Amino acid sequence: MNRLTLLFIVTLISLPSHAFGVLGHQLIAYIAQQQLTPQANHQIELLLNGQSLVNASTWADQARRTALWKHTGPWHYINIPEGQSLQQAKRSSKGDVLSQLKYFESTLLDQTLNNEERQQALKFYIHFVGDLHQPLHVAYAKDRGGNSTRVKWYGKTSNLHRVWDTQLLDTKHGSVEQYAQYLTQSYPLTNTQGSYEDWLKETRALVPAAYQFSSIKLADEYAEQHRSSLERQLIRAGTRLASKLNQLLATTN
Repeated sequence: MNRLTLLFIVTLISLPSHAFGVLGHQLIAYIAQQQLTPQANHQIELLLNGQSLVNASTWADQARRTALWKHTGPWHYINIPEGQSLQQAKRSSKGDVLSQLKYFESTLLDQTLNNEERQQALKFYIHFVGDLHQPLHVAYAKDRGGNSTRVKWYGKTSNLHRVWDTQLLDTKHGSVEQYAQYLTQSYPLTNTQGSYEDWLKETRALVPAAYQFSSIKLADEYAEQHRSSLERQLIRAGTRLASKLNQLLATTN
């Protein structure tokens, strides 16, 4: 492993807990990129001014740290109390990952809008498809999606949200391309159909197990139990993102 790759991995591990983390979102985007139709790929290149899906995939997390986009924080998740369904839960008036996916889908479809508006919509959309597949982004408000559930990850202070965002991912695979290739070979997929609500329900089903640990000292046993579930979510997210973008960007401007 060269020094640049090692530095990249160390940086990923030290990142604060936001969405799927840099590596997770980049893996989803890379997986999606490989499945785009030529037409969709061309439309994306035009909208992103040549920027790749991989680079665009983390823009929403960078933006939320600025004054202009600070209000977008609640868009990255949805809180559903334990024991309640989506229909029973009180939705945020500020928007959530489900409402914003639908909004940005409609924005992408509206070719009367200017390129800047549709570019922003695409960047948010790429990111939020990933967020919808991260179990701690569809979890409980009582512990802020696991952010307030303190744990030790291989002896180092962490929280449950950060574990699922970044620390469960296996960085031994090296580059984003190498890890993505491993995922596509290891988890041949999967149903790309269904609504956003269907995807949310599927992700939500993983939440209870994420909280099942007898000690806050998490290490190999927890990783072995849950890493494959998280990696399958990455494949699902990437494949579904490609499928949706192929549909949404099928019309040539």
